[in-house]
Amino acid sequence: MLECRGRRFIAALLFLICVPVLFIEPGQGLSMPDSGENDAERVKAVEARAEKGDPSAQFRLGEMYEYGEGVPENASLAFQWYSVSAEQGYAEAQYALGACYELGEGTDKNETLAFQWYGKAAELGHAQAQFEVGSRYYAGEGVRKDYAEALKWFERASSKGVRRAAHRMASLLATCPDGQLRDGKRAVAIMVDLTWTDPDSPAYLDTLAEAHAETGRFDEAVYVMDRLIEDHCRCMTEAKRKEYERKRGSYRESKPWRKD
Repeated sequence: MLECRGRRFIAALLFLICVPVLFIEPGQGLSMPDSGENDAERVKAVEARAEKGDPSAQFRLGEMYEYGEGVPENASLAFQWYSVSAEQGYAEAQYALGACYELGEGTDKNETLAFQWYGKAAELGHAQAQFEVGSRYYAGEGVRKDYAEALKWFERASSKGVRRAAHRMASLLATCPDGQLRDGKRAVAIMVDLTWTDPDSPAYLDTLAEAHAETGRFDEAVYVMDRLIEDHCRCMTEAKRKEYERKRGSYRESKPWRKD
């Protein structure tokens, strides 16, 4: 009997709670915000600041056009607003402008201009731009190849937590043709830290083996490559598998790997 009354009490309470909601007249009481109106207002607010010369708002407006946030996607307008902001020295916009020139989004591809704008952002301390500058010195894209400069910029980006930069730096320290720039022990230390965070990464294992070989620990290099090839052979391309096998063969002959 008490259980039945308890159920009736709960049912009555739920009814009292729900009735006001069920009988709300259209247009009164609770309503969901109109996301379209909010988006339009947000775009107008950003546009107003951008047109007054605020570089952060100009960059943000460029992002909105790039990703279609509250406005139709428009790569050309994104490029224009990034350009205006970048010219005022806004690092995020300079980095974005570099990417536009690299990918040909909103403008023609231009590796030289991509490098220049990445460089401006890098000088202002933009970590991802520092990695991009290092990568271009590393590969000779948009600038003359320079391993010493590549190491410098990779180190700056790495100090800000960019793991791609740390990885690239370790590989260069282990395989650079310039013996004055190689440092196998430092490369091993970097890769031990990186593989601790991602022990199954094929790229990390490959560079760890390069680093061990540079220090003369060829048995360990071969062991790492055996593990890499055995564990990941099904997921890699034929070209990549042959590259790994060539490296393993080099280590078996007690020869470190050198970047071309």
